[in-house]
Amino acid sequence: MDSKATRLRDARLGSAIDNACAKLPPGYEIRIVLENGCGWAVLQDPCGNDIEITNDEGLAECIYCAIEMAIEDNKELHGED
Repeated sequence: MDSKATRLRDARLGSAIDNACAKLPPGYEIRIVLENGCGWAVLQDPCGNDIEITNDEGLAECIYCAIEMAIEDNKELHGED
């Protein structure tokens, strides 16, 4: 990966993390899991249950997807539309 692509990837990941810190509903957590050659995120609801993230487009996109899933799950939990 060239340096420009690496910088763009890193910026997107930083932005995803900032978004998670700003937008996750109270009690929800996103855990970042890293192994040699791959990484993914795990979304946890306020009761401690893991919610499967249905995105495999990369770590930043996985985090963005987890944020949206947490927001939707929180709405369902509280009966909001």
